Amino acid sequence: MKFFRSLKDIPFIIVLQSLLVAFYADIKCINLILAYGYSSMGENDGYLTILYASAIFMMLICTMYGKNNILKRTSSTCVILILFLVVFYQLTLNFIGPPKTKFPMFLIMVVASILVPNMLEIDARIFIKAIMSFPAFAIFKLDEVFAFQVDWKNTISMDVSYAFLVPICATITYMCLYYREDKKWDKVLTSVLCAINMVYFTQLLQYGSRGPIFCVLLMIAFLYLIKYPKTLGVRKKRNLVMILVSGLIVLYFSLFSLLSTISFVSKLNGINLHFVDKIIELSSEGDITNGRDMINNITISGIIDNPIFGHGLDRFDANTGMLYPHNIVLQLLYDGGIVLFSCLVIPLVKSISNLFKTCTIGEYAVFTVLFFSSIPGAFFSGNLWNLARVWLFLGFMLSRSFVIEDRKR
Repeated sequence: MKFFRSLKDIPFIIVLQSLLVAFYADIKCINLILAYGYSSMGENDGYLTILYASAIFMMLICTMYGKNNILKRTSSTCVILILFLVVFYQLTLNFIGPPKTKFPMFLIMVVASILVPNMLEIDARIFIKAIMSFPAFAIFKLDEVFAFQVDWKNTISMDVSYAFLVPICATITYMCLYYREDKKWDKVLTSVLCAINMVYFTQLLQYGSRGPIFCVLLMIAFLYLIKYPKTLGVRKKRNLVMILVSGLIVLYFSLFSLLSTISFVSKLNGINLHFVDKIIELSSEGDITNGRDMINNITISGIIDNPIFGHGLDRFDANTGMLYPHNIVLQLLYDGGIVLFSCLVIPLVKSISNLFKTCTIGEYAVFTVLFFSSIPGAFFSGNLWNLARVWLFLGFMLSRSFVIEDRKR
């Protein structure tokens, strides 16, 4: 039995929870679609808050209906981490100054996102296909949603680029892992959803930011080199990894020439590739990071000033006049020093190592979607305390039974 026919073999509550978590992962994208494509008011944080709050409320109802015992399902590491973050926020507020992220938004973006994988159980196949499906209605308002900003020479905003990264990652993952198993009408629906999301991807290729495209390329390399061999755990292609590393070294020394050739050929064929032109332009100016070197230097200086406990949660803007460090590692060290960094990174690395030894295909698929739609991008952009997908990924890694065992279909 395949996708739709297999739904009757899965409890309704699991199907509903899978859809809700997929909606939660897609909220930023859905918010932007509604704001730009279906509203005259434009982007509004109020919409975003309502969508997140509504999704969390529905998840709480599912938790009660499904009689999920959150305390039993939540690992002690996860409980300690949440308590630490809440206390850290309050200490910052009371003794240093108000964080840029308000406490209600902190509870939604950070605490709730960590708790979601501990509250619910999902079926990976339904979850990923739902992520592909929810933003599909943007195809009817394509010009409005992907409105180009004149001030940035016909480019899609960074928010839109990273928001649509989620369904694109889900689509590529589903096509690689599950598409062959679809039959008849299931495969037709999957093909339609794939076509829609590839339209979005072409928009990103032509007018989007560099970061999301880099995330997609990384994910494709991961799916090819770190495979799921239909037994527990993953299999690494060590020889290919060495080839990839060698190729990256060669690419590093010939990047400018290669990109110049790609730009020239694409323009001859009437195709615009903004991310390529942006890299060439920044390279000619001597700063391919687009000002991030200066931000990094300021951040590192702040880390050196207080390496153990940092400067308080989300105080970078107040201290420097800049929005955020543009790098998840530097922000962790700046905000909370070695203490915060260790509390987050050590459990995460340990969990990833354990997952790769024993994961099912469902866990492998969910890891791929959540990781590559959140973590690589956080090294280039985004305020850590507003990146719900980063915390959702962390919650997944620390949860005990988020992804149910794959059933025989």
